[in-house]
Amino acid sequence: MVTKTDSPRTSTPPAPMVRALVFDLDSTVFFGRACMFELIRGQLKGKGIDFTASSFEKYCAAIPVSHCAKGLEKMASKLNLSLEAEISAVNEQFAKLVESGKLKANAPVVSLLEHAAKDGVPMGALSFLPEPQARALLGRLGLEGKASLQCITASARFTLSAWRAILHPFKLVDDPDHAVALTSCQASAFAAIGAGMRCVTIPDEFTAHQDLTGVDLVADDPKELHYKTVMALLSPCGFRPKS
Repeated sequence: MVTKTDSPRTSTPPAPMVRALVFDLDSTVFFGRACMFELIRGQLKGKGIDFTASSFEKYCAAIPVSHCAKGLEKMASKLNLSLEAEISAVNEQFAKLVESGKLKANAPVVSLLEHAAKDGVPMGALSFLPEPQARALLGRLGLEGKASLQCITASARFTLSAWRAILHPFKLVDDPDHAVALTSCQASAFAAIGAGMRCVTIPDEFTAHQDLTGVDLVADDPKELHYKTVMALLSPCGFRPKS
């Protein structure tokens, strides 16, 4: 039996979902970690210390690039050494590299961000560098004014609050699961996931061995990382169930 209604039913299509792309500026978009390793190795060579990649992984690879030199304090304590002068020199050299525009960028990741900018995707950059240095890096990418910047200079750790600090003050999206984070190490990835975001990790030579269980996409070769693949993580069928 069919019952006629007085007026035809109308349906309103749902509003398009706002999606956001957030990223670790210092060590995912730029090769800050590799640069810091070379600077530290050079400084310690002068003290007769053979600083290897495995030493860097142990003391420095799990913390933000701008705090890597501080990771040496733990090593210095174990070796009963004073490395204050070397740590200060490393930080100064790194700052000069950033300011001179010589810090190398990860070209495939930069290409992905350029694609997102053309599509008008809201973007946020997380940096642990002083704001002038971080803005200089954004400027090199052509993203000054196109990506919100959150600088957290006081913290030496990747935290949930650090990632959330990008979204809420700048109102990129209403819900963290409408954002995908680009990371390069376990600590950063787990913090982004804990903040409720989807996560893509692009490990480097120092973080490739880390346990990345739970990461949505691991791009061992960044050249194979495609914009559409990343943004597809935010499709409705890709959402994680809320606890």
